[in-house]
Amino acid sequence: MLAETPLIAPRIIERHITRFRIIVSNAFTSSESATPIPRQLSARGVKHRNRNIRRARFGLRPTSSRTRSAIISMLGPNGALGLAVLELYAGTGSVGFDLLEHGAEIVDFVEFDHRRNAEIKREIQNRGVSEKASTHRADAVKVFAKLTGRRYDLVFADPPYELDPWEELLTGLQSHDLLNPNAWIIAEHATRKPLPDRISGAIAVNRRRYGDSTITVYRFPDLEDNQT
Repeated sequence: MLAETPLIAPRIIERHITRFRIIVSNAFTSSESATPIPRQLSARGVKHRNRNIRRARFGLRPTSSRTRSAIISMLGPNGALGLAVLELYAGTGSVGFDLLEHGAEIVDFVEFDHRRNAEIKREIQNRGVSEKASTHRADAVKVFAKLTGRRYDLVFADPPYELDPWEELLTGLQSHDLLNPNAWIIAEHATRKPLPDRISGAIAVNRRRYGDSTITVYRFPDLEDNQT
């Protein structure tokens, strides 16, 4: 029995070595058989992820019903009766459609996103207001030349809160002669980013806060003095 004892250790070692070889072999086989992510698909995933980040950053933020009601209330007992309206950064077009329901004569919607623009077009058709409403797929600060010859009594703008286009918007409206006498420019913006009392010659005449959103109403005094 003593003579057989030395053989036990080598047999145990050999078994462990065999098991280790099997484990290592299986590991390499599993690694080689795994399907790698195609480079093209990986790049596409990054592209879509970045696009989703951009959408989240500048996502759709419809004007609340409370704010829309406040705008109608500010217009007085006649509401929007007979007004020519321009809605910039229209999104769903909710403000413009509300103004149409309260008597607006015409509403022009400006929205850059092609899907939202198409949705506004469909809503115009569904409501049967094609003779009063039209859409323009364009960047709001670059649309003014396309609107030459039109005049508006009320302009509503609700850009993404991360943007600050106000000087360009107000300058463009005046320089392209798009405003009727006594026209209002209603700016919706983040409460945390108050707008100044004067922008490009326009003066703030009213401010109302609704939680995270504030609306500031501007008018051009020079325009009023020259044309009233």
